[in-house]
Amino acid sequence: MDKFERTKTLFSILLEVISKKRKKYVNSLGQSLSPDEVRALISIQPVPDELVAIYTCVRGTPWDHEDTKLWGLIPGYGLIAINEINEIINKFIEWRNEGIEQDWQPDMIPFLQNYSGDYYFIRSLEDDNSIVSLIHDAGLYSSIYQNIEHFILTTIDCYKKKLYVLEEGILADNDKLDFIKLKKQIKESTKPLK
Repeated sequence: MDKFERTKTLFSILLEVISKKRKKYVNSLGQSLSPDEVRALISIQPVPDELVAIYTCVRGTPWDHEDTKLWGLIPGYGLIAINEINEIINKFIEWRNEGIEQDWQPDMIPFLQNYSGDYYFIRSLEDDNSIVSLIHDAGLYSSIYQNIEHFILTTIDCYKKKLYVLEEGILADNDKLDFIKLKKQIKESTKPLK
């Protein structure tokens, strides 16, 4: 099984796991696209096969989605609607041209965002498809996953172990969520990049 098929299978499993608690959320992600349509909609090339695989399952959540309760693949972050990715890329290009300091690199394709302007990106380099996080206040990115597969497997694990307790987009039962356990789980499941 190649990276594309493996990622598509894993992402489908993730959607299944999420749908047990949040069926409306999964249904709100929209219809899938063909691989060629996904590649044509993203300006940074080449688009990693793993990212293409995700958007052949769903389209993502529009920024202005009517029901904010249905926003969030992981706590605080929504899967960016495929047709909004270039708008975000263009914003980073504009900031760079204006001399606004951001650690964004031209090979970084955004795929998750929060309402504060923080993003998860996939690197689109031939030898680097790691996942990086860019926190707008810091302006610096940090590598957080070796690849999308690692991100998906960690996310599935967090949902199955009830470390992510999302109910239609709201982090529910905060008093029951063991943040120390979550932090330890994420630390154990994320290996440093080599």
